[in-house]
Amino acid sequence: MKGFLQTTVTHGRNPIETYRRLGRLDTLCAATLIPGAVASALVYPVFLVWACADFLLFEIPVAPEFWRNLPIAVAITLFLSGITALILPPALGCIRRGWWDLLWFVPVMPFYFALVSVAAWLAVIEFVRAPSQWNKTEHGLSRTSRSGVLRPRRPAA
Repeated sequence: MKGFLQTTVTHGRNPIETYRRLGRLDTLCAATLIPGAVASALVYPVFLVWACADFLLFEIPVAPEFWRNLPIAVAITLFLSGITALILPPALGCIRRGWWDLLWFVPVMPFYFALVSVAAWLAVIEFVRAPSQWNKTEHGLSRTSRSGVLRPRRPAA
């Protein structure tokens, strides 16, 4: 997350040069996706708690006219679509790879994204307090499908 912040600031220092080097579409993508990833992680827990509280604690109003029901219908659709977008890709990945023992982690993905939010907040604090300090993440140590270590389990004979 701190790297995303650094990238945003670096490319934002001279936006005309960034536009010239990246082009119109790539500049638009960089200007929205990179800081957007951090911004969405920062507000995720607030909106998740707010949405759950609205759906669980308050009665959903039903109006006799279609147009008065539209805002709440859109809100419910967006909430359910968002939760599905968080849960469906990891579930399909586990199923396609035959990692049935990991499938039970899928329902807790919303909590995982809450931890990503904590990381984003820590990155913002560190970015302000110690912008030159870098906590390097060591990569290549996890078991992945590419390493061949994680293979589908074969049923016992």
